[in-house]
Amino acid sequence: DDGNQTGQTESLKDVFAGMWKCLKLPRVWMLVGIVFTAYSVYGLMSYINTYLVSHYGMSETMAANLGGIRYLMQGIGGVAGGFLADKIHSRLKVISGASLLLAISWAVFLLIPVQTSMLMPVVANFFIGVLLVYAIRSQYFADIDDAGIDVNVTGRVSGILSTFGYLPDVFMFTMVGHWLDSGTGTEGYNKVFIYATVMGICCMLLSGILAKICSKKAKA
Repeated sequence: DDGNQTGQTESLKDVFAGMWKCLKLPRVWMLVGIVFTAYSVYGLMSYINTYLVSHYGMSETMAANLGGIRYLMQGIGGVAGGFLADKIHSRLKVISGASLLLAISWAVFLLIPVQTSMLMPVVANFFIGVLLVYAIRSQYFADIDDAGIDVNVTGRVSGILSTFGYLPDVFMFTMVGHWLDSGTGTEGYNKVFIYATVMGICCMLLSGILAKICSKKAKA
């Protein structure tokens, strides 16, 4: 058994060659874009609590409880995303549809009047966004299979997605911090909402286009 395992071990050269081969696949970079855009929106959700406190009069205690409820809802969103993917037999289509709705949800923040009487509609919109973003997150690594990636390189592709897809952690929070510090009133938050809306639209387009490409190749 030990001899068989040794024989199946790849050399460092083969590992790098395999990684390079994956990096040259356009579908891999589309998957990276899906993770990057969806993860960006996920990261921005943490700013909604402070937005509710500073502009809608929510107490800090209630905002903290809201954060806890958010994490409880991730299971509901994840299960819903998986159920829909099984139902329509396409994780990419689930991501595309949920991303469109997520973009609309973030755009709605721009439209709701900043008045304490509008607190509950804002909270409701936040919860809708939470469900949608977790439905997407539950699928954006599973969609490697939908993209037609060779099962033998899924580990490498997952590594690439994690490396480049989570790059928003490097710059996004500094960028948003600058927006909030330099803006007046809701100006900084409006930039956050616009950025999240754009990321949602990009995620929708990437996943939708990739779904069509994969569907055509499957029929060919």
